[in-house]
Amino acid sequence: MNVTMSVAYQVLEIIKRLKIIIVVFEVYCHRCGRFTGEIYNTIGEIPESDYCENCDSELTSIQNSVAVYKVIFDE
Repeated sequence: MNVTMSVAYQVLEIIKRLKIIIVVFEVYCHRCGRFTGEIYNTIGEIPESDYCENCDSELTSIQNSVAVYKVIFDE
């Protein structure tokens, strides 16, 4: 789209206000680069610790979580 990161996040915020997307969290292993596959609606839902099924690294909720956008409106 050839826009800055700032503009991209502004657009995402507008889309979020329109109730088309929501922010959710996924746990990501920084060692092997894979997601666990579980999606959490809040940080509090993420287990305090877990292990990556791919490389067996220990994962902690805050350090290994990333915010992602999930589409909730589909025509």
